[in-house]
Amino acid sequence: MIPQDRDGVTMIDARQLHAWLKVSTRFNDWIDRRIAEYGFEAEADFYSWLSKTGGRPRRDVLCTVDMAKELSMVERTERGVTAEAQETGSRISPHSRRGRPVVG
Repeated sequence: MIPQDRDGVTMIDARQLHAWLKVSTRFNDWIDRRIAEYGFEAEADFYSWLSKTGGRPRRDVLCTVDMAKELSMVERTERGVTAEAQETGSRISPHSRRGRPVVG
């Protein structure tokens, strides 16, 4: 996935994220369900527009990095579970990873 910049904010192409996560649901159904389910807000969490493709218009969505992380963590695909484990591990103190008690 290649991050894109929109008004100084790093964004992720939701179609690329969908493909990377190997979600079996059709993209439009998946993104609509996740937006509704998790209360993501247009213009704050994502930008959506229709692109001309020579046939039917295609819906494109750019989402913030935080939204992309959340979408990754809630997917129960192999890559989604890995993303969740990495995010959880990154929030653990380096001392606690070594088996030392965390003080403070």
